[in-house]
Amino acid sequence: MQKLYRYFVPAVSLLIAAAVIPFSAVAARSLTVDVAPDLATFDAMREPVGGAAMPTGPFYIQGSIFPKGTLNPDGSTPAGATPIGLFYCWGWTFDGNAGESVVSQVFAINGRGEVHVQGIEVSDINRAITGGTAEFIGARGAAHYKYFNLPDSFSFRITFGFRRH
Repeated sequence: MQKLYRYFVPAVSLLIAAAVIPFSAVAARSLTVDVAPDLATFDAMREPVGGAAMPTGPFYIQGSIFPKGTLNPDGSTPAGATPIGLFYCWGWTFDGNAGESVVSQVFAINGRGEVHVQGIEVSDINRAITGGTAEFIGARGAAHYKYFNLPDSFSFRITFGFRRH
């Protein structure tokens, strides 16, 4: 019987660890950063039609991530500001007049990893945190967006609210 416990207890411990580790929460409860999309990188497969502000269909844009409080109130980037990462966004615009889209986004933060987000693109909303890498592996929760100065600027502040398991 002792031989059985000698092998059984470590085996069960390993199984429990394997089940729990992939779903463990990130170390921080939240993280807030400023994001400045680079409009020069915006690419769409179609042109806007019928006076719409945006083209419908697939699109892509990227930009820079800065520490919270870096961007000016109008969403512009101050001279000499140093980015801490890159922002990637792609999706499908379904309402060119309102600019509403379904999006996937990656926030790649230098030296820390990536946070992955998906949802509907509208102003001042929440989207789902669907995963991450490195420090953010197993991330889940909600990301809250606050735009600086729509429609003049597409820059925003985002707070990742990581759910604890």
